[in-house]
Formats: sequence, C-alpha cells, structure tokens
Amino acid sequence: MSFDRVELREFSPHNGSVTIHVQGSDRAGIIAGATEFLEANGLYVESITFNLVLPRHDEYEMGIVARGNRRGIEEVGDLIGRNQFLLPAGEGEPVRIHWPTAYLCHVALHTTDRAGLTAEISRIVDKSRDVSSREQKGSFVHLVGITHNSAGVQGGTPYFSLRSNIATKSPSVQNQIISDLEDWARRNEIESDLWIRDLNP
Repeated sequence: MSFDRVELREFSPHNGSVTIHVQGSDRAGIIAGATEFLEANGLYVESITFNLVLPRHDEYEMGIVARGNRRGIEEVGDLIGRNQFLLPAGEGEPVRIHWPTAYLCHVALHTTDRAGLTAEISRIVDKSRDVSSREQKGSFVHLVGITHNSAGVQGGTPYFSLRSNIATKSPSVQNQIISDLEDWARRNEIESDLWIRDLNP
C-alpha cells in the first residue's frame, strides 16, 4: 500500500489560507478526492496544479491553495497531520494509463467562479464506464485551475479558468467523457464557457 506525501507549504489560520503540496502514486480520483475533502471542511480551492512526474509518469505532484475561515483551516491542518487528506493507493487500483500512447483530449473552462467546479469536472473524468476496455476511467495528465477577478486587484466578478489534458485507453471512453462534460455544461448553462479539443492524430 502506498501513501501520498502531503506537505503544508503555508499554514495561516489567521489569514484564512493554506497551501498544500502532495506527491504520490498516480490513480483515478486524486483531484476529486482532494478538492472534495477541502470543500467538506469549508475551504474554497483558489488555485490547483496537477502534473504527472517524469520519467515513468506513474507518480504525480499536486499543489493547492485553499481559503476559508480559521476553524476550517485548523481542522484541515489537523487532518493532514493525521494522514487523513487522501485515501491511500491500494492493491486493487486500476491499471494506470500510459499517456504517451493514450488517447488524449484538452479541456478548457473559463466561467464565473463558484465552489466545486474542479471537483465536478474531476468526478466526470473519474467515473467508471461500461465499456470493454480494462481501464474504464479517464486520467489527468496535467491540470491547472485558478480564480481571478475581472478587474484585477481592485475587484470585480470572480472567474475560474481551468486547463487540463485527459488521457484514456480507448476512444470510446474519451467520447463518453467528452459527452458527459458537454451535458454537464449544458445543465449548468455554461456550455459557451467550455472548450474541448481532441488531441489525437
């Protein structure tokens, strides 16, 4: 069993912020699990980065800046100290997707900010699908998400921008993920804020 290595790079309950760096064994559900954990404890994900690590691409690095009230920050710090930030990778995890030979698509989102956007997109990518492929889920190769104001430091409407590359083992899984993302955007009336590009030759 492999555990993720979680480091508090900045822990400021009085400022209502925490910066977390995580490394570990790549598997489905990492981004969704991390963002849902923070949101369940009353924190808001302000920015997030995720990348697979060279040379084998079977480990990941993730950085998150989250904000919230002092109590929420302290609770999250305590849970991280007790190694309860993410579930460990177990023996029954699905086979990893080797992204250099995988089917790839690029997903971009630029929309009015609200809590939960990264977690919602991650859940769609991580969803198990009824296909013949042994690997029935998508896997993030790279993800960057950030919240910013339309008027800079002076304030304005907050927007959330996300860019990610998603790998799958089959075109069937990729097409289902794209369809589900488009359906999600329509239900949330943000279909014009979502762009998806097939990166396969």
